[in-house]
Amino acid sequence: MSNLQETKDLIAKRDEIDAKIEEYTAVLSANSVDMKAPLVDQQDFPRNDIDIYAVRDARVNIIRLRNDRDDLTKEIEEKISNIHTDTTKTDPKTSESAGVEDDEPPVRRTTNKPILRISSVTEGSPAEEGGLEVNDLVIQFGKLHGDNFTGLEQLAEETKSYLGKNLKITVLRGTRVYRLQFQPREWAGRGIFGAGFLPLTTSHII
Repeated sequence: MSNLQETKDLIAKRDEIDAKIEEYTAVLSANSVDMKAPLVDQQDFPRNDIDIYAVRDARVNIIRLRNDRDDLTKEIEEKISNIHTDTTKTDPKTSESAGVEDDEPPVRRTTNKPILRISSVTEGSPAEEGGLEVNDLVIQFGKLHGDNFTGLEQLAEETKSYLGKNLKITVLRGTRVYRLQFQPREWAGRGIFGAGFLPLTTSHII
């Protein structure tokens, strides 16, 4: 079985785990408790307003499933790293531009864990021209990656530093990894790139 198919199978297994975690989380929500709420009252008697057996069972299973998910995620990252070389591509619209500086040494990183999700790509923007798509998961953005990325405030400065240069971005799209190139510049729209980024629940556009 190829690394690509193995990766797809692992992602499918992780999706199944996520669904089970949601089911057990719903049990906790139905009892108006979380993973830490006490199951006894102030007199240390079992609470009679919740299904204690169901809550305990849900908590145990959530902990077990979260551990299984972490193991699967590590395995998925390893598989993605193995197929990275064979599945990368460079967009010809950016790689063939004359006079663009492209002499930076390769960036070394120790993880392929995504740091951002693309929430929007504006039509006609440098981001669209470079081949970026909504829901791409960003593994590396210029020199930023899982080892040194701390927050969205780094993105604007990193993008500005590539004016007149090729900005290389590595993304995970489904189970494939792509290495894209962009030319940040002034254009008809907002900013110098034209894409929205979504780390967790916070969005930002540059």
